[in-house]
Amino acid sequence: MGVCDSELADSWALYQRLREQTPLVQCITNYVAMNMTANVLLAAGASPAMVHSDAETGEFAALASALSINMGTPSPQWAEGMRTAITGARGAGVPWVLDPVAHAATAYRRGLVAELLAL
Repeated sequence: MGVCDSELADSWALYQRLREQTPLVQCITNYVAMNMTANVLLAAGASPAMVHSDAETGEFAALASALSINMGTPSPQWAEGMRTAITGARGAGVPWVLDPVAHAATAYRRGLVAELLAL
């Protein structure tokens, strides 16, 4: 089953719009994926910001175009940054997405992902 011309045209139009807008994407991600995530966003035309400290995540998320959270290497400090970022994003109407990496592996991860999804 192939992709029809109208789907390709729609995809291209969305991509062009992304490149014109250069959205600021706040990323809370793990050390393994951080560099690749930044490079993929740059290649797509976005502006990545790797901001994870709870001292600034909420305020920064309110300024961003989107928030991406990857739970790859959660720590209590980064988890607090995730909570604060989600609260800031939601308060400003900024969309956010959660990548629940290995969410079922440990009780800590299960609890954290449940808490983040509740936000």
